[in-house]
Amino acid sequence: MAVTGVLSEIFVRSLEVVRPDRLVKKSLARHGDCLVFGNHYHVLSQDVFVVGFGKAVSGMYQQIQDMIHDHIVQGVISVPATLQKDLMASGKQHLWPSRDDKTMICEGAFNNVPDNESYKAAESIQAICSQAEKDDLVIALVSGGGSALLTSPIPPLTVNEKREITTALTSRGATIEELNTVRKSISLVKGGKLAKLAYPAKVWGLILSDVVNNPIDFIASGPTVYGDEASYIREAELIIEKYNAASLMPASLPLALEQARRLAKRDHSVYDKYGNVSNAIIGSNALCVEEAMSLMRRRGYYTVAISCSLQGRTCALATFYTQVLVYVRNSLAHSRLPNPEHREKLMLDVQEHGVTEEEANRFVRDLDEGLVKSSLGGGKCAGLCIAGGGETTTVLCPRPGLGGRNQEMVLSFACTVKDMADDRFEVGFLSCGTDGQDGPTTAAGAVISSLELGTDQFDEVDAAKSLEGNDSHGFFKRRGKGLITTGSSGTNVMDIQLLTVKLIDDDDA
Repeated sequence: MAVTGVLSEIFVRSLEVVRPDRLVKKSLARHGDCLVFGNHYHVLSQDVFVVGFGKAVSGMYQQIQDMIHDHIVQGVISVPATLQKDLMASGKQHLWPSRDDKTMICEGAFNNVPDNESYKAAESIQAICSQAEKDDLVIALVSGGGSALLTSPIPPLTVNEKREITTALTSRGATIEELNTVRKSISLVKGGKLAKLAYPAKVWGLILSDVVNNPIDFIASGPTVYGDEASYIREAELIIEKYNAASLMPASLPLALEQARRLAKRDHSVYDKYGNVSNAIIGSNALCVEEAMSLMRRRGYYTVAISCSLQGRTCALATFYTQVLVYVRNSLAHSRLPNPEHREKLMLDVQEHGVTEEEANRFVRDLDEGLVKSSLGGGKCAGLCIAGGGETTTVLCPRPGLGGRNQEMVLSFACTVKDMADDRFEVGFLSCGTDGQDGPTTAAGAVISSLELGTDQFDEVDAAKSLEGNDSHGFFKRRGKGLITTGSSGTNVMDIQLLTVKLIDDDDA
């Protein structure tokens, strides 16, 4: 099988380990009439309410239904528009819950953009949390995409105006953490405010992370995580200033922030004192990356992990992967490890993408060990696989085409590798979003092989133009190969990259 086929298959299979229903099953246990979550328990003779918001919560809720359907008083989940149809089309109908008189399923936020449907869903979720009483339990299912699916802006901001704020900051290159800080500052539910609505009922937050380093207060903008509301407002103003975006903000924003300041002055000490909330990360990008590496090892590859915290500009990270390729290729070509200066440079380069110094040292050490144990040590293996995960940002041109950060990363990588071709090696590179949708496209991402970069298979002029115009999806569509289309995966734990390098033997030539 060609390396592009291998990488595509490995990516799809790696998603099984982050299936939301399985993650919930591992995190919750029912023993008779007692429900257990970590060190916490709830006697099911008391009411249970279930709310959820995000790309993965339909599968999460389905598992909750299987476990405690007889004790759910009411449930509301807010999921992406067309999710039911998309899951059916991709053969994942098992991740769609049963509709009954206890369950309301709201579909909205088309293309991850807040709308009136996600606003109505947020109102219903707020109503459920508000009616929970002291001995009741509210199970909050949280996953990536939850920010758009739980939208309740502080008046006088409207849903459309909140959308304008996010769009403007995204176009300027704001990170997901920065976007979520701004969202928390202008929301009635984010930043722990939803948990406060449920007080004094118990709240269990089951969280599937789509944020680098898994900070629970940033995932879906932290609706179940108490925080300093005043600091969110100050930070939001600094972020808008950082990206010189004040002129792009709606006129009602200052009024909404002033209203947020008044709300922040309330005495919240009671919430901290009684600690009614228990949150836990039940799944993350690391699970997916580790599974992909395990599957590659079964195919005979020696695997090395970079980090699951990779971030920064999309094309900059693509450049870093080419730097890793050069490091590996030089070692293999000369049958020796690079000199200390090259190792030091690689360690510094990876730290520019959100990786700590300790993790950078570990990565380069593991990479050197992999080079020695595989080809340099005379060992027989299919090749070397370097894996990473995280989430990047892309700055859009004034009139962008159609694409996504993963397709753009693969295209950027391909453009660079084409200029440094070496017939002694076969290189494969994949970058995909685990939710199955890369930007506003039908593809999860893309994959390329260095063997495909000949002039008859790779239009260098079209590639450069597409990269400049943010039209990576259009490029791969015109090319007729390279796109990875999985349909909706029902989960969401950021992105994953796989880089493979192998020496081409005479027998392979």
